[in-house]
Amino acid sequence: MKTSFMAALLILWSVLVRAQTDSVFTLETVVSGAIQVTKYQAPPAAQSTTNTFLGSSFIGKVLWRPNHILAVGLQTGYVTFSSEVLQTQGTTNIPDVKVGLTAIPVQMAISMNPWSLDIGVGLGVYVLQSIWRIDQDQRANSTASEFGVHSWIGYEFMVLDRLAIGPELSMHVLSNRGVAALALGVRVRFDAIRY
Repeated sequence: MKTSFMAALLILWSVLVRAQTDSVFTLETVVSGAIQVTKYQAPPAAQSTTNTFLGSSFIGKVLWRPNHILAVGLQTGYVTFSSEVLQTQGTTNIPDVKVGLTAIPVQMAISMNPWSLDIGVGLGVYVLQSIWRIDQDQRANSTASEFGVHSWIGYEFMVLDRLAIGPELSMHVLSNRGVAALALGVRVRFDAIRY
């Protein structure tokens, strides 16, 4: 009994030592740029004629990936949810007003990388900035923070030993404000550190 216990313990120890010597940890950086379509639950301003807008999304991530498919890290970027020109009907002496909503996400990112796919989610805060401009002069500006979710799925083609590139489909959701944005773009991943 004691001999079989010692044999099992030695086998377990050899597996653990081998797993530690074979492990590769990476610190990777991922940048993505996309064109997106944003849908508001209700028009963002009383003068808005639509609740669907074309915008853009630029996201950067720093992820630590141990020797398995799961990675954790941080992400931030710049997202343009909407931009439009509001016109006052029937009057010529009132200038057009340009309004927009942008955001800077500050989120924890969790990513899984089975095969050549990258599937992940970012959870955290969007720092929202609403800007009103008249004749290119900023007239009003307000900032707020909102909890939101950014999820993505991407496919990667290895270009070099540490460099991969591929398409990415992602979605930003701010459920409390009734805002959802679907983005299609390109991602570039670089393994900055391997150890």
